[in-house]
Amino acid sequence: MRRQLAYKTVWYGSILIVLDRGEPTASKCSKCNERNPSSKPSNPRFTCPYCGHDVSRRENSVRSIYQAARRQLTTSVAPGTEETLNALRDGDQPPAGNGSGPPPLTRTPLP
Repeated sequence: MRRQLAYKTVWYGSILIVLDRGEPTASKCSKCNERNPSSKPSNPRFTCPYCGHDVSRRENSVRSIYQAARRQLTTSVAPGTEETLNALRDGDQPPAGNGSGPPPLTRTPLP
């Protein structure tokens, strides 16, 4: 699956962000970023003991994944500089497809 996503991101000219499997997206509060290791995956609600944020577990996970991806995009290579891990050198674009993607599917009538 990852290989397919990698070539499709090149095809469409987008960026693939891969998070570490150890990222605590299910047990981390999306509001205050505090970790709640006692949070049970079987519970459909996530309640933060620190800030009191109460939300659906899925919604909290989605927000945590989004925040982790944003952090990964803006992680600085050298502190105090504007260069990021995903910065392009000298403005060169990475090799990508023409952005058109796969040809559209068409239906042909059966005889």
